[in-house]
Amino acid sequence: ALGCLVVGSAGCDDAPDPGRDVGSYVALGDSYTAGTGSGATVDGLAAVCGQVNDNYPRLVA
Repeated sequence: ALGCLVVGSAGCDDAPDPGRDVGSYVALGDSYTAGTGSGATVDGLAAVCGQVNDNYPRLVA
């Protein structure tokens, strides 16, 4: 019983959730991933790739 307690508590720690401490991301995809294609464009990127502020990866992140 003691062995099960030790093994069961081995995964418990106070480390921060790695999914909540993300500073940047890379979104790979096609025009479907880009979203609706309407809306305000990201400053400095409109002429290059037409990225909009409300694209799906940006909304999820």
